[in-house]
Amino acid sequence: MPEEQLAQQFTGRLHDLLGKEDLDAEGSVRFYEEEVEKYDKVLEEVYASKGPPMAAARLAELVPEAERAGMKVLDVAAGTGRVGKHLADEHGFRNVDVLGGDPPQKKKQL
Repeated sequence: MPEEQLAQQFTGRLHDLLGKEDLDAEGSVRFYEEEVEKYDKVLEEVYASKGPPMAAARLAELVPEAERAGMKVLDVAAGTGRVGKHLADEHGFRNVDVLGGDPPQKKKQL
């Protein structure tokens, strides 16, 4: 599915969930801050959770397995921290910090 079509589907799903037709950039930021759990649900529905696992897997390909546990990883602009979670849970990285923009997760070690 082309990226533009995914973006339209994502926005449409947000409108369905929130009952809002007028989400502009500022409204999207407010939505993200207030409704982060619903945001993750929409991401999972629309993008089938492919982005974070793919990003984590790509990094894991670049780092030998024996070096992962001791490597320090800082995920900047982590959003909900899903890439860091995949790194820790599925790829053997044990020292992962996520620094995100959403209020519940300013800095968190996984």
